Amino acid sequence: MLNSVFSTTAILAVTMVISSFAGYAFARFSFPGKTVCYFGIIMFLMIPGFFTLIPQFMLVKRMGILGTRAGLILPVIATSSVMPVMFFRTHFEGIPGELFEAAKVEGAGDVKIFTNIVVPLSKAMFGTVAIMVCLLAWNNYIWPLVSLSDRKLMPVILELKFISENAKEGMGPVLAGYVIASIPMILLFALA
Repeated sequence: MLNSVFSTTAILAVTMVISSFAGYAFARFSFPGKTVCYFGIIMFLMIPGFFTLIPQFMLVKRMGILGTRAGLILPVIATSSVMPVMFFRTHFEGIPGELFEAAKVEGAGDVKIFTNIVVPLSKAMFGTVAIMVCLLAWNNYIWPLVSLSDRKLMPVILELKFISENAKEGMGPVLAGYVIASIPMILLFALA
């Protein structure tokens, strides 16, 4: 459980920061190639995760982080940041431009505008993205199965697989494990 909580928290924190900043930049700033860059990022939504599994594995292996926490977390951050960028950009474009102009007249910089205006107005979007990213990170089965060999680093979803394969007492312990593993996600839904 602690491995899953740690990896999910790290993935959530980094993904929220990266995707909210990227969504804000795409929504509020004008720069050359903005549309091409945005659609290049969104294009990754059309690629199934299984197509990127082997290239991700090869990249993580070449980087020397295969079988480590970093090798477990970094590829998931890269793949889970695409859809939140789209959500944040769409939401931030819906915020009236007059708020940004008024803040700039008052002398606020971009960071202050983001932290004091955009983030408070976007609590629902942050909650939605948090649920989406946490579910993806918590229930990620294939990548930990491929990238980890040490059971001490494995998330709860893989440990439940080992429990179900080795259950001699029947399905009772397995179902209890599934209930216990679902408690953090139920709490997240209740809080968000």
